[in-house]
Amino acid sequence: MFSSKQLTIAFFLSLLSILLIATPASSQTFDDREAVVCTCFPDLPTLTLKDPPETGPLVIALQEQLWRLGLNPGTVDGTYGPATRDAVKIFQVLRGLEPTGRVTGEVWQEIYRALGDEGLEDVDPEAEVSLLIDRGTRTLTVLIGGRFHKQYRVAVGKPETPTPLGDWRIVHRSTNWGSGFGTRWMGLNVPWGIYGVHGTNKPYSIGSYASHGCIRMFNNSVEEVYPLTRVGTPVKIIDTRQPSLPQLSGKEMKEGMSGQEVVYLQWHLKALGIPISCDGRFGPMTAWAVKYLQAFRHLPVTGEVDEATCQVLNEFREHRLKAAVP
Repeated sequence: MFSSKQLTIAFFLSLLSILLIATPASSQTFDDREAVVCTCFPDLPTLTLKDPPETGPLVIALQEQLWRLGLNPGTVDGTYGPATRDAVKIFQVLRGLEPTGRVTGEVWQEIYRALGDEGLEDVDPEAEVSLLIDRGTRTLTVLIGGRFHKQYRVAVGKPETPTPLGDWRIVHRSTNWGSGFGTRWMGLNVPWGIYGVHGTNKPYSIGSYASHGCIRMFNNSVEEVYPLTRVGTPVKIIDTRQPSLPQLSGKEMKEGMSGQEVVYLQWHLKALGIPISCDGRFGPMTAWAVKYLQAFRHLPVTGEVDEATCQVLNEFREHRLKAAVP
């Protein structure tokens, strides 16, 4: 696994090679030379949400590029506001970056890579479909073959009945499941309740925190998404308002348990490089992963999460969060 320093060195080496190759070409036009410069941006400033907000032509360029990628940064007005930040977070998740909402040099690079991807919208209909739902932005993004396809506004759970975070699968599909569920229902394999993606008879609630944990869509929107899915379609639910690794509470966990805290544990273990499903079930594989961590850190190998194991995981979390800050 490459460190951020190694990746930075690799980027500038590749940048240098491009410049060395491009410079001696006497037949190169002015537009060609300008294109080489415009795609090399080590000095572009970082954009982030501030008070007062950042403004200017660079923000306009960012907003236009996000729109081209199918994301919604709000009005193209040159102001880096909450809508633009939320669109940046979704883009970061789609490209495997930490969802900080800050447009750093790395993010600029990924934006230009995404704009240059061949067939960005002409995706393979046979490739696997997955859904990415963000509680923070109240959006559902359809990915086909891992690439952006379309994004929808949704309603998610209220603070007292939150939509469960985790890596889920569609396990039940139905039309006209009930009047309160609109015209389509896609049930998820969340182990501590009945949750799903569905339509609604309360369209005014879309874009808000209004449900008992399910994901509501406009009926015409859920009717577009439904035929793209099947039993087994992956559904990842995140919340870009909070760090990608939420702090563990310190509660003891062991095999047979399930819940949101188990998902957080699994996210920590996966971030450490241990292959594991983040499905909220503390099963044999999660117990094995905990044992592996405990043996590696010279802790008692019990397969159960105790205070010492939580402390190791939270220390890793703090280190990772600090490393993500430029």
